Amino acid sequence: KIARNEDDRLDDEEIDQIVSEPHYNSAVLPWDNFIMFWMEVKSFLKNKTNIPVISPAKASIYAIPVNFHNLHKIRWPLKSSCEGFDHQIFDEVIEIASSLADENVEPFSLWEYPCIALSKNPTEIFEMNMNDKAIRETERTIKVEDFSRCCNGIALWVEYGNTKASCASMLGKYIDWRPEERQGVHLISSANIEDGRISCVTIKTSFKNQKLVMEFSYKN
Repeated sequence: KIARNEDDRLDDEEIDQIVSEPHYNSAVLPWDNFIMFWMEVKSFLKNKTNIPVISPAKASIYAIPVNFHNLHKIRWPLKSSCEGFDHQIFDEVIEIASSLADENVEPFSLWEYPCIALSKNPTEIFEMNMNDKAIRETERTIKVEDFSRCCNGIALWVEYGNTKASCASMLGKYIDWRPEERQGVHLISSANIEDGRISCVTIKTSFKNQKLVMEFSYKN
């Protein structure tokens, strides 16, 4: 219910529910929508004595290690020669540029890029809750269970409310992504993969400059 006063203007103090499907044109990664919604609601409720019911009140970020068939190639060195031209120097230039300019996590619609799950179940790596006064730092480790294929990326996505991850993955099977949704992707560099088989990936999250920052470390 939204109450209005005699002038037909919105009366903030009498709002008892805030219901939204968080979507912002400026959002890049899938969780940006909820972070912007969280900040906007917190600003609106500042100094309010009557706290309304908020929906969605919670969002969770899930992650799963995968083996991409083709997507990883945008970060992969050529390591070859063509017509007598050695690509090694080009590979080095691209890798340096990538380390300086590329984000740790980039947005993709993964239904376009086949990938195989290397873990039986997704791991919840982060939770945002409207009851929290601040966005907290977390650290989670996800295990790679299938060593028959190399882990060359981490797929990340958002689930709202109390629902469990909709990505019903099966170890060693293709993940059936929904076309209407966008995911985040962390691509693992070839240098890290060549050091040995990755057994787990640790993801540390922090909130800086109104943005969720993720740091990745690997264990072989």
